[in-house]
Amino acid sequence: NLNADFDILQWAGVSFGEEELYRLQYSLAKLSVKCGSEKIRLWGKMYGTKADYYIAEGYVAAAVDDGEGEEKPKGFEDRGTGTNQFVYWVTNNALDEWAMLPD
Repeated sequence: NLNADFDILQWAGVSFGEEELYRLQYSLAKLSVKCGSEKIRLWGKMYGTKADYYIAEGYVAAAVDDGEGEEKPKGFEDRGTGTNQFVYWVTNNALDEWAMLPD
């Protein structure tokens, strides 16, 4: 619940502001529908030198392996397991599309 997290952060003196919170809430709901995940949360915001980035963390079921594509390195964990349990998306504007980071 982004609102509950917002209240805790605001109490601690850290705040995105109400307008940005509503944009993020809408954007995360849209991302959840697009990727088919019911478990998405705002992981954080990173301040960069050229742009700031929002990072979302969620769970997406493992993709079906069609047998084609690049070979995975030895010890690679499939999506949904181990270190690849979660999927991460990034955007520098809550109103833009989110880009999924590679496994």
